[in-house]
Formats: sequence, structure tokens, C-alpha cells
Amino acid sequence: MPFRKTISRVLVAAALSLTAAQPLSDLIEVTGTVVDFNNVPIEGASVQFKNEKFTDLETATTNARGEFHVKLPNRRYTVFAVRDYGKNYLEYWHWNYQPNPEKPLRIKIDGIELYGMKAWTAGSTELPSLVVYFRPMSLQRWKDAGSPGKDELPKSGHINIAPHFTAKDVTATLNGAPIEIMGLNSVKEYVKSDLSIQAFLLHLKLVKGSLSLPRGTLCLTLHDPEFPEFGLGCLDL
Repeated sequence: MPFRKTISRVLVAAALSLTAAQPLSDLIEVTGTVVDFNNVPIEGASVQFKNEKFTDLETATTNARGEFHVKLPNRRYTVFAVRDYGKNYLEYWHWNYQPNPEKPLRIKIDGIELYGMKAWTAGSTELPSLVVYFRPMSLQRWKDAGSPGKDELPKSGHINIAPHFTAKDVTATLNGAPIEIMGLNSVKEYVKSDLSIQAFLLHLKLVKGSLSLPRGTLCLTLHDPEFPEFGLGCLDL
């Protein structure tokens, strides 16, 4: 898969042995569903829970109703979900995920992935904002570029396989409640000294009077109206 780090088998085995050693009483049961953007369940999707080195710690597969469940140690994860990668779908990512048995994961996949989500506060207490960084990728635009893999990238220049969208094509929620979008900026992420990939900064309006980072789950839904393609990505703050 493009732009993904390769993890050694030794690290994978070590991570799995640590998970297996966790007392069952300390594990958190996580449930969820994987559907498309028409809410049709997706059977056979792989839902992976990774550590900070992208090692798979646990993996679940969805049933005919798109459902999955897994038991996890209480720690932060990067959640990755996909089926038919590069053919019909790109990935769902949930960054810095904190398992919660009372909040099932509601995963949607389509032709857009939102990679590398990060967030921080900016502005002043009079006009505080939450700045969200992400690097989206479009399945169709990746195919149009020749479906380049990590070893097939040019040595220099700029790669733009991002969806085409504006701020009006983005929906942001914090703990399920809509949050106002103030603006959207395009930026470059450098993956090599002379090679950049298209990325974005989204500015969200916070409650006046505080620059503290809000707590909870931030989710972005993205729409490229030209194809159309959709994507969902989340970040636990």
C-alpha cells in the first residue's frame, strides 16, 4: 500500500505476545460496524488496531452485517479498516484511539482516506480555533496517476492525489456534535527533501474564552463532488 511503513516480523511477533499476556480481566471489549456511505454493511473488512510503530496488535474481520468485536488492552491505538484496497475502497483511519466499550466504532469507507490527522489549538481566547492537519488521498486520482507505490515515487516534485474539495465539502463533528468550519488551507507535506504531497489545514471554531484542547472524538467527513467520492477519518483528542 502506498506511503506505508514496513514493519518487521520480529516486532509483530513481540507485540502480539505482549497482547496475549494481558490478563483477560484487564481487556476492553470493543464493538463496531463497517459500512459504505449508503450505510450498506461491508462483509470481510479488516479492522486493525496498531501501535505507534504501525505494528498490528489485534485484528478483527466483519461479518455479513458489517459487525466486528475485539478485546483490547487499555492503551491508545491507530485504527485502520479496509476491504478491497485500491480496487473499490481506500482506508478508514482513527488516530490516537482510546477503547471505550460504551462507544462502538462506526466506520465508513469509500474512495477517500484521511491520513495523518493531528490537531492543536491556535488564536486567542477571543477567537480560539482548533487546527486540524490531514493528508487526504483519492482512489480515483491515485489510479489516474498510475497507482504509484512507495518504491515508484518520483525523486522530486509535488504529488497531488488528493480529492478536489472546498470547506463546504467537509463536515466536522466533536463527540457527535457539529463544529463550525472557519477555513481551509492547502499545504505541502515533504516525504523526501525534494518531494512533497498535498495536505490541508482545517480551522474549526472553539468556544470563546479558552485555548485548551477539547476532549473527545473529532471526526471529519470529506466529499469530492467531481466523482463523487467520500471519506471519514477520526482523531481522539
